[in-house]
Amino acid sequence: MKTVKSIIRDNRQKLNLTKAELAEKIGVNASTITRWESGEVANMTRKNMIKLANVLHISPMDLLGKNQDALPSLNLSENEKEMLSLYKQLDTEDKAEIKGEMKGMLKADKYKMKLNDEAI
Repeated sequence: MKTVKSIIRDNRQKLNLTKAELAEKIGVNASTITRWESGEVANMTRKNMIKLANVLHISPMDLLGKNQDALPSLNLSENEKEMLSLYKQLDTEDKAEIKGEMKGMLKADKYKMKLNDEAI
């Protein structure tokens, strides 16, 4: 299981954020990010935890490492992981739009035939 410090560091790096940039988005000092990434998280407030999770595009439970094994049976391709990561960065309205677009696309004949073939 990943540690809180590695979750913070890995997600910050995945988003190509410096410690200073992450700190600015949360409203803390860069030294605070350094302490969090070194494992000194005992004094992280709930407010900062929520802000941090939002900026990193993860849930507060993910930040604590609680959802690491929630879906162990999913074997996502790199493309699917990228799509999911991009989707998670959207706001609720845009997520609904994407979902609607996908449902509309699946009405195309090429997908209807595939779904019928899979049902057999």
